[in-house]
Amino acid sequence: VDEFDDHLLTHELVHVRQYERLGPLYMFAYLWASASAWLSGGHYYLDNRFEIEARGGAEKLDRPELR
Repeated sequence: VDEFDDHLLTHELVHVRQYERLGPLYMFAYLWASASAWLSGGHYYLDNRFEIEARGGAEKLDRPELR
């Protein structure tokens, strides 16, 4: 990563919250979400529900009405 900004920090903190919610199952759930996205014709990263949630957290920085 060349640049560390508020968006990246917020994105990664959403992943921390996901891990806190799922504990050790997080890694399996993340991999399952990637496989599920890919098998349904989507992108393994962009359509992963954990990444979608993390991107949504970062979007809140740009849209104060979502905070």
